[in-house]
Amino acid sequence: MEWPLFIFQLCILIILYVVGLILKNFFPAYFSEKGKNIATKEDISEITKNVEEAKKVFTDKTEELKAQLLFQNQHNLSWKAAEREALIDYNKKVSAWLYFIIRFPLSDYNLENYKELKKQGIELDKRQYECDIAEAHVNLFDNTKELTEHILKINLAIIKLEGLLEQAMMKAYHLCVMYEINIVNKQQQEVIELHQKLLSDLHAIYGEFGENRTKQFEEAAEYHAKIGRNIREKLREINK
Repeated sequence: MEWPLFIFQLCILIILYVVGLILKNFFPAYFSEKGKNIATKEDISEITKNVEEAKKVFTDKTEELKAQLLFQNQHNLSWKAAEREALIDYNKKVSAWLYFIIRFPLSDYNLENYKELKKQGIELDKRQYECDIAEAHVNLFDNTKELTEHILKINLAIIKLEGLLEQAMMKAYHLCVMYEINIVNKQQQEVIELHQKLLSDLHAIYGEFGENRTKQFEEAAEYHAKIGRNIREKLREINK
């Protein structure tokens, strides 16, 4: 009975020895590697988290930049549209002012309608005012020196034309008023003579105005054409 017990105890010792070796050598290495794996996973998790945060920041900044660029583009487009509109509107207004004077039918006014000349004087002032406002809008933008110079010169040329028309209108109006005053209590023959003289004087006024208007129009038309070229160049530049 003692021998089998000895063998059994020996086997127990061997088993304990082997288990001890395993515990000493394998498990430390295993837990060490396991710890490394856990650390590696934690590192990867942290790196992934940082990458995601960086991606979010980058995306946010990109969207912010896109928004800024969109706003800037819209602002630039709005500014260009406003400049384009201002140039076109000025060209309309200055042309309307110029051709209102050039095509004004002064010779159509006589004793029957001369009082309407006052209304036409108001219309002249209105057209000049509208042109001044349109010019002020154009001056909000960066204009070439040439365009600015031509605007000034055509304004002066049209003002001279307007002065010629207003002077002729005042003369015609005054003649008609004086005729109506002078014919009071006059004999028929005297009235006829006064009327003939009125017609002759009106004809002279209209003729003189027509000649002066034609001469002055040449200067205005020259600068009007130059302004047209300047505006076309600016519009092509804006549309680029």
